[in-house]
Amino acid sequence: MKRWILTLCLCCLWGCSSSRQAQDDSIPQLLMRTPLPPVPATVVNTHFVMDMVLYILEDGTVEHVKLRKASGDPDWDSAAVASILQWKFSPARIDDKTINTWYHMKTTVRYANPKYCCLAEIVCTTSEIADSVYAALERGEDFALLATTYSVAPSKAKNGMLGEVDVNLFPESICKVLRGLEKGDFSKPVKHGDNFIIFKKMKN
Repeated sequence: MKRWILTLCLCCLWGCSSSRQAQDDSIPQLLMRTPLPPVPATVVNTHFVMDMVLYILEDGTVEHVKLRKASGDPDWDSAAVASILQWKFSPARIDDKTINTWYHMKTTVRYANPKYCCLAEIVCTTSEIADSVYAALERGEDFALLATTYSVAPSKAKNGMLGEVDVNLFPESICKVLRGLEKGDFSKPVKHGDNFIIFKKMKN
C-alpha cells in the first residue's frame, strides 16, 4: 500500500516566550516522524501542499497542530493531525535556553512506497566522540561492540540494531545518506538534533 511522505519546503519560527527570533541553528529540527495515514480515495492528486502551525514544547514534543491547508478530506486531515502529534523535534532555543514555540511549517506531501532496510546505529553526543567511533570503524573495529560502548540510544541494548526500518520516515538529509549505503556499509557521522549518528546498513 502506498503512503504519503513529507518533503520539507519551508519552516518559520516564532518564539512564544520571547520577541526575538531564534538563530537558524536554534530552531526546531524534525527528528522523528510517524507515517501519515493511507491515501484516501477522495484525493486524486499525486502531491499537495500541507500548511500547518505546530506548538512545540521545550522537550520537542508537539502539543497542538493547526492545519491551514491540507488534503481537503476531513477524515484524512484529522488522522494526519493525530500522526503529527507523535512527531519529535529538537527544541527551539534562545540564548541557549530551550523554549516552547509556535512553528509554521509548509510541506509537500507526495506518494511514496515504503523503503525498508535493516539498520543499526551508534548515537553519539558530540562530534568528537562520533569522529573517534568512525575512525575505529574504518580501522575494522566491531560495530556492535562500539555501539554498546559509545551509543546513548536505547538501541545500544541490542548492539545498535534498529531492525527493518522505513527510511522514508527519517528527515530527508538522513534519507539521502541511507539511500547511498550498500549492504554492509556504514555512514559518516550525521548530525541529528543535538546528537551525531553513524548508521550501518546490515546485510540481513
